[in-house]
Amino acid sequence: MIHCDLCRTSFSTHYSWQIHLELQQHKALAAERDKRQESADRSIYITGFARGTPGMMIAQYFLQFGTLFNNPIIERQKGVYAILEFEDKISVDRVLHYQNHYLGGRRLNVRPRHIKWRESQIKRENRKINKTGCETSYSDIVDLLLNQRDVALQMVLLADALRLTDADVKERENICNFFRSVFADFFVYSEVDVFGSSANGLGKRGCDLDLLLSLKKELDDTEVKSFADTSDVDALSVARDVVQRNYRKLTIEELVKLSPVDIINLVKKIVKKRGVMCSEIFSIPSKRCPIVRFFIKRDTKISVDLSVKNRLSLYNSKLVHLFMKSDERVLPLTYTIKYWIFRRELSLTQTNKLSSYSATLLVIFYLQNTNPPILPPVEKLRQSLTESRIQGGWECNFSDDLSKFPLTENEESLSGLLKGFFDYYNMFDFDGNAVCPCTGTTISKEKLKDEIPNFNDKFISVQDPFDLSHNTTGNIDDFLTAKIIQAFSDASNILENRNVYKQKISGKPWGLISLFDNIHEANEGLFPFEEKPDVKELETIVAVENPKPPDEDAHLANNVKIKMIIFNACDVEYFKSKIPIGNGETGADEPEWFRRVCKAVHSVFSVALQFSCTSEDHKPEGIGNKRRLEDQNERNNKRMRRADGMWSGQPSQSVSNDSWDDLLHQKSAEKSLSRFDRFVCHVYHRTWVGRKKAGNIVKQTVMSVLQCEETISKQIIGDSTRNKPLYSFLCKVGLKPLPEVDLTIIALSESPELKSNTLSFLQSYVPKVLKQLQSAKEIL
Repeated sequence: MIHCDLCRTSFSTHYSWQIHLELQQHKALAAERDKRQESADRSIYITGFARGTPGMMIAQYFLQFGTLFNNPIIERQKGVYAILEFEDKISVDRVLHYQNHYLGGRRLNVRPRHIKWRESQIKRENRKINKTGCETSYSDIVDLLLNQRDVALQMVLLADALRLTDADVKERENICNFFRSVFADFFVYSEVDVFGSSANGLGKRGCDLDLLLSLKKELDDTEVKSFADTSDVDALSVARDVVQRNYRKLTIEELVKLSPVDIINLVKKIVKKRGVMCSEIFSIPSKRCPIVRFFIKRDTKISVDLSVKNRLSLYNSKLVHLFMKSDERVLPLTYTIKYWIFRRELSLTQTNKLSSYSATLLVIFYLQNTNPPILPPVEKLRQSLTESRIQGGWECNFSDDLSKFPLTENEESLSGLLKGFFDYYNMFDFDGNAVCPCTGTTISKEKLKDEIPNFNDKFISVQDPFDLSHNTTGNIDDFLTAKIIQAFSDASNILENRNVYKQKISGKPWGLISLFDNIHEANEGLFPFEEKPDVKELETIVAVENPKPPDEDAHLANNVKIKMIIFNACDVEYFKSKIPIGNGETGADEPEWFRRVCKAVHSVFSVALQFSCTSEDHKPEGIGNKRRLEDQNERNNKRMRRADGMWSGQPSQSVSNDSWDDLLHQKSAEKSLSRFDRFVCHVYHRTWVGRKKAGNIVKQTVMSVLQCEETISKQIIGDSTRNKPLYSFLCKVGLKPLPEVDLTIIALSESPELKSNTLSFLQSYVPKVLKQLQSAKEIL
């Protein structure tokens, strides 16, 4: 029975199937499908922008990546998303490589566009692979690394946090054993082995499981060439019938008449038939290595790639595993480099990325070239062997006896090896030389092309240690190449700073976190197709047009501080639209809305958290000193003029010397009215401790957001009193040109609790409550 997924029709004979392919209806559907697929390949799917964002604003942002084919299609009824089509696929690749897309202060989620066609097969193949379950989040990594004593310990703990647990390894072994028993019922000889990251000791939690199905016992070159280029029609029909009815096992003589693609399709049917825990099963008929991909849902969701023509990868995995066990420094260094590649977004797509295997070979090659070397070249591992093992025409035998492994005299620390790795490849001549782990030395690309003419030479060339004609980085295009070279340079510069290796008592990022968090700054100006003005020239223009005012907080430069965005550009536009100008003109009076926002921020600290908030202007000592009183009076009048005159457009009234003393002694709320954008908080009670438990009781009653938070804080405080504050900090609300509203908190007291607990709490609590106030319309 032959089934046409496109037309949803079945045919009993091959002849009727051929007739169906010539029908006009099938050809029309096929042409329409190809047309939609070609359009989808040149399109991107965008979410994350505000509901009212104009289409031209989206188009103008993405013009930097390439020419647009048409205007963006925006949907706001079923969900806020946009579809943007370019004139070529190269522009789409550029967009997908760069993941830090921001529009209107919001981060955009950009992914390839997938067409929703009728046939189930294409729909399954176009589903986005969901790698959920046991992956370690970056926030957990930061919490783990921040309080360690040195970089070496950070690297060791990072490897422990990322690597597969014993339960994960056991679960993957059980999956492998399950499929061994399944395929034993269909083939005379079959063996299932694990390769890749799950076998070489570098498996990351949530990584794919790579399985190899071997259908011949002989471990020689004939196994790879045993399958036919095209399948025999009769043999294929018999094989399908055997798999469907399972009345006997397929022999090797029957399998050699089939092509690898047809064998993979048979394997897919077996997985569907016996894999009760498998879902989303589809085949990828690649000429080089066809695979069946599916998911297994047990304790976690694991993606499995099953191949029948990739035996050389078994020896690659065994070699990497040997190197990982040879020296205790190799494993944490490799995990650190792989996670750095992940944070620098160098391995985001399947077709164009710096693969995990290539990154591992770069680490191995570097350790082969340290002084003295830590790892030996692969050629040296073959010297004591007399036997030969050929796979795909290449020698893949090596000694895996660790007792005979050459010892190293290199005693460099892990942090020294990390810095040396980036320094080595920052100065490496990628243009003229290739990385060759087989010999452990660099080799000229001209010499390499003469010796191996079919070697896929690229700017970055990393030769496979067994298949010497294979460039493991041959899929990397020029765009990603420039990004990789820049990443090596940035990392080398970061680790050049000695302060990176010192633990910060203030809780600021250091060590590996400084290396991982440099992603946004490092990506600026990376794109060769995006012209940017000269920085010095731009700074000069800005300085002339907008002279920088003197820094009021120059004396607080060394104090601990945090900065957060509390309202983005879309929120600002909303505020402006809600505050009309007094003279009746359309638009918004920016000072008035900003004043209300500052007052809301002040209320979060003074009301919601019950902190004692005062103006930064305190009554000066020696009130009888006329000069100091006049200076203070003049500063206050300037602030009042700025608040009342410049903001609200009303003429300001000067404050006399007689009224100044009364003004200084008003209540806190009245006293700081002119400076809601800048105030000091004195913390008397820890109203963040036990807040969730108290909130579960209070939130059952109906009240406003601010009243609810105030009640929670008062319940936590209870009857306790304190005469002296625990510590104090300065709050500054600022309006950025983007425009965005940000909040800066600067510590005014030397307190470990303030640095470690309070500031981290405020960084998440304040924006959350302000968003709730905005949603409840309690700000305007």
